[in-house]
Amino acid sequence: MKKKISVLLLGLIFGLALPTSVLFADTVVSTTTTTASATFSLGTLTMNYVPANFTFGTLPVAISTVTATLGAEDSYDLGVTDSRGGTNGYNVTVKAGKMKSMDAQHTLGGNNIKLINGSTQLVTPGSVEATAPYVQPIIYVDFVDGSGVSVPSVVQDAQANTNQGLLEWKTSWTGNSISLIVLPGEAKAQTYSTSIIWTLNDVPPAL
Repeated sequence: MKKKISVLLLGLIFGLALPTSVLFADTVVSTTTTTASATFSLGTLTMNYVPANFTFGTLPVAISTVTATLGAEDSYDLGVTDSRGGTNGYNVTVKAGKMKSMDAQHTLGGNNIKLINGSTQLVTPGSVEATAPYVQPIIYVDFVDGSGVSVPSVVQDAQANTNQGLLEWKTSWTGNSISLIVLPGEAKAQTYSTSIIWTLNDVPPAL
């Protein structure tokens, strides 16, 4: 009789220890679904700012090549934001006519203003694996072709159908990486200037 009581007590103890999910399993009666959706409108491509004026100061009229740079501590920045989603690419070009004297009687030969070694920085980090636009290592702002005609120079570009150039990027040149190079006898004793045009271009994917 004692043996039977012991067995009965053990059975009660183990029964109480079993998980309730085993004792009371849920029974699925039916299921249904709902949908979560969102529509994202096409963003914009904008050029936020361009480098400040290049002021090289007073230079000598010399019998040798004159090279002048801007202040080493200064930064000259170009900002572009692309929030379109990466379908189209873009590029930025720069163009300037030959530097002309104030009396409009004399011009420099072209290919005088040079930018080198621009650096890029992501201004608005996000979860997207955005990559930097490609910046040309050497850029002639007042580039002229073999016929002496002023033509645009590509400053930077981002390929279509990639994450290149997405979000907001700043491209910077320090003052000592921007130079004015004047050949012997090229300049007269006058003030020369030119207008620099920065252009942002939308570049669709290749067909």
